[in-house]
Order: sequence, then structure tokens, then C-alpha cells
Amino acid sequence: MTNGTKIHNVGIIMNGVTGRMGTNQHYIRSILAIMEQGGVRVGEGEVIMPRPILVGRNEPKLRRLAAMHEQVRYTTDLEAALADPANQVYFDAQTTGRRASAVKRAIAAGKHVYCEKPTAVSTEAAYELYEVARKAGVKNGVVQDKLWLPGLVKLKTLIDTGFFGEILSVRGEFGYWVFTGGDGVEPQRPSWNYRKEDDGGIIVDMLCHWRYVIDNLFGKVKAVSCLGATHVKERIGEDGKPYRCTADDAAYATFELENGVVAQFNSSWTVRVRRDDLLILQVDGTKGSAVAGLRDCVAQHSSATPRPTWNPDIDSPIRFFDGWTQVPTYKPMDNAFKVQWEAQRASSSPSSASKAGKSAPGSPCRNCPRKPGLGPFSVPGGRASQGRASQLTRGSLRLLYGPRMTTLLRKLFWLALFLVFTLGFVTLFDHGYVTNAKFIDDSRSEVNDLIQLLHASTAQKAKSDDSAK
Repeated sequence: MTNGTKIHNVGIIMNGVTGRMGTNQHYIRSILAIMEQGGVRVGEGEVIMPRPILVGRNEPKLRRLAAMHEQVRYTTDLEAALADPANQVYFDAQTTGRRASAVKRAIAAGKHVYCEKPTAVSTEAAYELYEVARKAGVKNGVVQDKLWLPGLVKLKTLIDTGFFGEILSVRGEFGYWVFTGGDGVEPQRPSWNYRKEDDGGIIVDMLCHWRYVIDNLFGKVKAVSCLGATHVKERIGEDGKPYRCTADDAAYATFELENGVVAQFNSSWTVRVRRDDLLILQVDGTKGSAVAGLRDCVAQHSSATPRPTWNPDIDSPIRFFDGWTQVPTYKPMDNAFKVQWEAQRASSSPSSASKAGKSAPGSPCRNCPRKPGLGPFSVPGGRASQGRASQLTRGSLRLLYGPRMTTLLRKLFWLALFLVFTLGFVTLFDHGYVTNAKFIDDSRSEVNDLIQLLHASTAQKAKSDDSAK
């Protein structure tokens, strides 16, 4: 108890955080940041405080990382950390090939599990983990950070408000040029990423991301096809010597969803970027389209859509990038990995969970999505991409779909977008791109109707508030 606040200390074994992602995203920008902000508030006068113990094979690195905060412990003895009852949660960010066996040992020790993706390198191993976790009754989850990216949160807001009408298709472009090491520029990724024998490859690394994005934003996958390619045959390793690339460095995938939506995702470490961001998702619907990046999202309503015609003999009279509107940022958005760590908090006071010997972060939270599963528990492809092995046990690390807007805020959002798009449409009209003046009058009429509906809703809300008082 500190200053009247009840603190629930939760020991978290963090295995493999000496790597790039483990250090930067999970340790420094997530767990340390949560500790610095005073924990995760779960109720009036109650907070959950992570108490990490760093585990790995490189003691000097562990010592340097642990020195960043006085409350952080470290060890090279995983078994000792698992045997300590003060450690309730096991987190794994090791290289993929080491993950399944370590997670299995953590489950056997009664620890709740949260780990990086993919959980295993084969469908069989991943499904075995699923069964082991289910039978042990431990809470478990996998990193799905892309759902908390600001750009995708904004995209989800558009979906929730019905902006797209009927969604027709989704196109994703991800990747950048990873230097080979033979041109004097240091590679951005470790060499094991390009060796199949070391569990490397972009299909294993990235397609599980696209799977949970599709599952949570667009619908269930009915069928998938994917072509992997190894475009660059040789690279330079950390030792300065050349090695042969045996893993895929590009993947071209098509997903057919049960609701009729078609999704295409190109992923590549051998592409030079000429787009707004390293990841771009374009969603096209009957009423509008949107393009989301890591942080930003732009949208174009049907009323602001230009009418191009094919004529390769002249320069295009339409500047297509000008017809898009920035989707507003409604609130500050934190690091996506940190947000998912915080989403593990309990939905009610963690006192009962603590008394029962259960870890509070493993409990369901009230801001989590309505779907029972967390998404991919395995690498995409085979049975895992279509069956139960792609879903986690019905545990507590649910996913946030994005900000829950009240009915009033949704109407305000619609009003703002409609006004902007109508003004954009009028601008197009003034420039000779559109000639249907009657449609503009109809749009203005719809805006007036929306304003009246908004006023009525506001008055009703005020009346309800007065009644409550």
C-alpha cells in the first residue's frame, strides 16, 4: 500500500529480450514505460505493477538492461526463474526455433504465458502448445501489435461507423530494401532471418500478422494461396563472410474471406519504397475507400471520388492524391506493444485473482474485443491457417478493436467527414471534374438531415443526464 493505493506486484519472466524487438518494444517501450508511469490502473486505488526478471544467455547484456531500473532483476537460469512463485507470467521473445519448448516448460511450471509470434515453426508443434495450455488452464496470448497501430485504429473506426458501405477488397503492401552487407551498408536484419535451417523467412515472420489483422478487422478466412520467393541468393553475415540464403525474402498472398472480401498482401525485404509508409493497407468499399499506414489514415468518400477516363496520350487532368482527407486523431495513441501489455489488466479488482493464486494481468478486460479468440497461434498455412490451431485458448489477453465511440461521437464523426467530403466534391465541381449539381444538392440535404438528427440526439442525451441527476 502506497499513498492509499493498493499495488499488485506481478512477476514477469522476460526471456529473450536481449534481441532487437525484445529490448526496444517489449522491455524499454512497454514494461519499463509502464513501471515509470506508476503501473496500470485497474480500479479506484488499485494498480498492477510489473516486476520483470530478464532471462537470457548473455549475462553482460542482461546486466546492462537490468541497470535501467532498480526494480528489474536478471538471471541466466531459466529453470530457477520458473521455479520462483513470485514470477506468475512467462513472456518469450526468443528466436522462433527456441520458443515452443520454453513455452511448454513455462506452462508445466504453472505460469501464464504471453509470447511473440509465431509460437512454433510447424502446425503440429503449435497445436500441441494449444492443447497443453488448454489442459493446464493457464491464461495465454500472442503478440498482435499491429491492431494497436494508430493507422489501423483509425481504419477500424471507419469500419465501425459504416463508412465503407460494403467492403469489397483489401490490399496490403509491406516491406523495404534490406541491405545485403555486400555494398558497404550494414544490413537492418540479422542473418538468421534468411536461413530456413535457422527458422527464418518472411512467410513465418510476417503472414501471421496479416492473418490476425484480417480476422479482427475484415472477417474469417475461407481460403488462402501464397507464393514465397528467395530473390536475393547471397548475403553477408555478422562475421563478414558471405552465406547462401535458403529462406524466402518475399511472399505474395491472396486471402478469400467467408463474407466475399478478397485480401491481397505483398510482403518483401527486397523492395524499394515508393508509398507513404513501410506498411500500407487500402480498403475499398461501395461508399468509400481508405488507405492506412502505421500512424496515419486517409479516406475518400464516394461523393468526392473523381471520374477518370483512360487516355494515355495526355497528362492526367486529375491529381489523384489530392482527393483524400486525413482521418482525425481523436486521442493520443501510445506504443502498440505497450498498449497490448496494458490490455492484459483485470476487468475487476485483482484482489480475488491474487488470493486464488492467479495472476491479475491474465484476467479479461472490459475494453477488449468481443471475439473469444486472440488470432494466430501458429504460422499461416496448412491446417493452422484454417482451423482451431490458429486460435488461442479462450484466455484473457483479448484484443482492443480501437476506441469505443459513443453514439453521439459517431454522429459527430460522420458529420465531420460528410462536410469535408461534400466541400471536396464542390471543389471538384468548380474545377470541372464533376458536373452532377443535383447530387451536390442531395448531399447538402443529407448533411442538413444529419445535423437535425445530431441536435435531437444531443437534446435526448441532455434530458437523460438531467433525469439521472
